[in-house]
Amino acid sequence: MRLAHEASGLSAEAVAYRESRRNLLDALHKLRMALALAPSQRAETPDSSASVRGRNQGNTKVTVAFRAECNPTHADYPSLVFLALLALTNFNGHAAPAAEALGCTVSALTRFFKADKLVWARVREIRTRLGLHPLK
Repeated sequence: MRLAHEASGLSAEAVAYRESRRNLLDALHKLRMALALAPSQRAETPDSSASVRGRNQGNTKVTVAFRAECNPTHADYPSLVFLALLALTNFNGHAAPAAEALGCTVSALTRFFKADKLVWARVREIRTRLGLHPLK
């Protein structure tokens, strides 16, 4: 199963299972992770309440609660990675205000980032680009 996101040019492939449905779900998870980790050109404003806590979709407001204990295999993990990286970027790489905006502790946010090697590498890249030392 191969999926492509035409707008970004990213793609993901999954062939590990005999069932096409499981391969589709696996490829979708991989594509979502690639989108969450991709450097973006979005405006970087420190208005974390609007960008982290929720967004409007039509007439209904959707609120996304950050869960730092989420497992990397969970379906919501890519969305949470995107929110955490957005918060980190919005606060110029500083983990303390990002964690506060997400409603968790700095140590919980650091553990969340460390749960996946690619996410941890992206965090290190963000902080290095901003002239900060890597998180430990």
